[in-house]
Amino acid sequence: VYAYKIPANLKMLDAQSSEMAAIKAEMGFKPHEYSDSPMYAAVITNEAKELGYDGVISDKRADGLVLFDPRKAKLVDLPE
Repeated sequence: VYAYKIPANLKMLDAQSSEMAAIKAEMGFKPHEYSDSPMYAAVITNEAKELGYDGVISDKRADGLVLFDPRKAKLVDLPE
């Protein structure tokens, strides 16, 4: 298991936000719908980047966090 420190100043798009719902609506999806298609991920990523976001975050454990530039995360040591 690895732990990372994410800078607090990153602009993160909330996966349950109205902005995300609008992006999904443009693709014909309802707010709760998603796809495992690479094209779906590419469109979400592109739209979020165009809006100035550094990644997407969700309070749902299964969704987690996605950073568009992984160099912005710093690996930290966990206590033994």
